[in-house]
Amino acid sequence: MDVGWLIQALDQLAYLVHGIEYEFEGIDYPGPPDQPHSQISTQAETWLRGLRMEETEDILSTAADDLAGIIDDYESIGWRFSNTPEADALREFELGFRTHWGHHLRTLQSTLHDWYW
Repeated sequence: MDVGWLIQALDQLAYLVHGIEYEFEGIDYPGPPDQPHSQISTQAETWLRGLRMEETEDILSTAADDLAGIIDDYESIGWRFSNTPEADALREFELGFRTHWGHHLRTLQSTLHDWYW
């Protein structure tokens, strides 16, 4: 199965961060309810197995954890777009990239690059 589309989607997601503009209102809005990360990680691993990434369990485990980290944060940001002002959601999108999901994205990109090419 071709994962070129996933590699391209991750590139585009990282690129989006560089164009974000917002004015921080100085208000910290409450975040979404917690989701069980382990459940998302298990779903990500199942999906990656479908892509035939099972060459080594180490690659699969790393990729699943990184994908779950991105999905988890992305769902949280989506919740913010629906429940808080746009500036708050954009701030969390950018801040999350700098502090959490951006690292997962870059690690997953590297893992996929090594595996795919």
